[in-house]
Amino acid sequence: MDSELRDKLFTVIRSGMGLDTPSIDLSRGDSDELMKLARKQSILPIVYQGLSNLKISNEWLDVYEKPRMKAVFQVIQQQDALKRVIAALESVPVQYILLKGAVLRNLYPRTDLRTSCDIDVLVREEDIEKAVCAAEQKAGFKLLGRNYHDISMIDTHVHLELHLSIFQAFSISKKTWRISINY
Repeated sequence: MDSELRDKLFTVIRSGMGLDTPSIDLSRGDSDELMKLARKQSILPIVYQGLSNLKISNEWLDVYEKPRMKAVFQVIQQQDALKRVIAALESVPVQYILLKGAVLRNLYPRTDLRTSCDIDVLVREEDIEKAVCAAEQKAGFKLLGRNYHDISMIDTHVHLELHLSIFQAFSISKKTWRISINY
């Protein structure tokens, strides 16, 4: 992404967050590139809100409407599923920590501005089987698979990851570094 487009994206996001509403000069090509980035980074609702606040042409905003509504519907489904998962885990009881979008969503001016592709929950390794059973029996999730750091589950529309640890691997000049945080 070139620096000019990056600066425009940041202006649009700041506008969507209600932080400021400076004027912006967007070409049709800029609008198309912002749409691609918004979809790729799962930030379409906040980009739409920012463009709307910046009084961008309704013709250009109309292109965002259907994907934005789909993203908003996904957030609503996730919020419902999250309530069911929390109730299920607390009924067992299992200690848990919500991660990523489930927590960050509440820091936005509106929760529908923060989209995510799944629900991430950190659970103690010794409680993972109780958590899986609770998610299946009380929240309606089905087991998809087990990975080295999480258990993947799904209900009708929402993907749930029950994490045993927060694991990140990254490489710097032929060396792989691993960071693992267990709860």
